[in-house]
Amino acid sequence: MKIAVIQGSPRGAQSNTRRLTEDIRARFPEHEFVEIQPGARIITMEKDPDAFGAAVAAVEQAEAVLWSFPVYVLLVPSQLKRFVELIHERGAARAFQGKYATTLTTSANFYDHTAHNYMRGVSEDLGMAYVEGFSPSFWDLGQEAQRENLLGFAREFFHEAGLRLPQARASGQPGIRLSAARRGRSTQDGRGPHPGVARRALARGERGPHGRGFPAV
Repeated sequence: MKIAVIQGSPRGAQSNTRRLTEDIRARFPEHEFVEIQPGARIITMEKDPDAFGAAVAAVEQAEAVLWSFPVYVLLVPSQLKRFVELIHERGAARAFQGKYATTLTTSANFYDHTAHNYMRGVSEDLGMAYVEGFSPSFWDLGQEAQRENLLGFAREFFHEAGLRLPQARASGQPGIRLSAARRGRSTQDGRGPHPGVARRALARGERGPHGRGFPAV
């Protein structure tokens, strides 16, 4: 599967969030990743139609989109927000339509949900199927358990995008149906949280039943 990784950090190659996407790329060599850098190149994309057109073409040729960025002031970096505006201003929304999307952020886990909700709205406005994202704390990026959670998030996204499983929209209305996994149940025995639910709860610092932490997946 070909994934367009849209990097929203103005730090470019020095971005902590980009390092996470590089970990994913290294772990899943069976997938092809193409990187788009509106965070570091937004001024060029604004002034040079060819530069913006190349970014849109890369998305058009991909099957899925990974929005990757740090959370700034409770939302996305302004450079990424401007890229979203350019998509609509220049009539490029069709390139995104029908693709699967998710969000990967780094933050202090303070109001990162507002950035994820924003990107979910952006994705759904573009006609994309949105899979719930992942937001590790930047304090925990070096921990092995958090790395396993990152890879579990990527594995789940590739699985759902590859099978084109139906996703619920933000309104709560499913496109066709919700799988047992997406309702938070185990896909094997119907008991316990789905690994994706456990992973995201762990990233938020929540605890499992009886006060125990959710297992890393």
